Amino acid sequence: MIPLVSQFQHRSIILAIQQMDERIDGLLFSISGSWRCLINETKPSHRKRYTMAHELVHNDRRRQYSWPFMESEEQKATWMERQTNAGAAAILMPEESVISF
Repeated sequence: MIPLVSQFQHRSIILAIQQMDERIDGLLFSISGSWRCLINETKPSHRKRYTMAHELVHNDRRRQYSWPFMESEEQKATWMERQTNAGAAAILMPEESVISF
């Protein structure tokens, strides 16, 4: 199992698990150059773990996104979330582990 909390520490991201609006799983944001990640404590443990992986991918890719031509900001956001979801899945279920299963 990948130690996700230590990945936040390695990236100097302050991680906090706290109660949030039920519609929010997690957030990644910067305040004065310091990155923070909030995870909704009311979510099931498997969802919190997925959200942590998702936010790590957002952090790692935030400077790497190259936008294909898209009509709207909504399309860009949808594309970015799909890319991030795929990255989170790869962290939690590496191909070699899934295939050998």
